[in-house]
Amino acid sequence: MGVVWLAEDLTLQRKVAVKELQIPPALSDAEEASMRARVSREAGPPPG
Repeated sequence: MGVVWLAEDLTLQRKVAVKELQIPPALSDAEEASMRARVSREAGPPPG
């Protein structure tokens, strides 16, 4: 699904994960849209 790196956000002064989304070329448009939506939900701020 992708590659994840550990990074440090200098503004927030904390460690963050940076994810590169890799979409397989065989996915249908609907599958790709679903994958992008899921990643967007996961990328939101943590609860609390």
